[in-house]
Amino acid sequence: MPQGISVSAYPWGSLRRIPKVAVRALSELQRRLSTDSIMPSLAEALSAWLGEPVSIQGHGLRAVSGEPEGPSACLWIRLAASSADISLVLDPRLVARLVGFALNRDVSLYDPLAPIEPTLLGAMAAIAAKIIDDSKLGIDVTFASEPLDTLDVQRIQIDSALHIGSTAYP
Repeated sequence: MPQGISVSAYPWGSLRRIPKVAVRALSELQRRLSTDSIMPSLAEALSAWLGEPVSIQGHGLRAVSGEPEGPSACLWIRLAASSADISLVLDPRLVARLVGFALNRDVSLYDPLAPIEPTLLGAMAAIAAKIIDDSKLGIDVTFASEPLDTLDVQRIQIDSALHIGSTAYP
């Protein structure tokens, strides 16, 4: 071995443990999202509620770290019977549009210079629960005010684009 180079064992003990239940939950999520029926079912349920054409194009599932880039509203979805949390990162314009529709209001509820109000997030959580329920996918979810501590090493992100009529929401 050349001088000045030393080899030591990797410090595996310093890595944060991820519980097996979290790994199983991620595997279940990946399995469910890999089926072709989830995105079209959610789009159909949202379209029926809005009375407008809706499409959702999924581009994949990936692990990310850090906060989402740009302005966004985040809901934490907790899958039933698991310890997994999924952050649902939403375009604030979409939140304002859907909550405005639910309230039958045409005025914008979104101020691009201010963070999303907690009441809007609460209303969006109710709308998301309704759409998930209406989609008949059999996914039981609850909403949490903050993430669990099991998957915070990396976040799971579903890359997708939602279109309502001709308007795109990344």
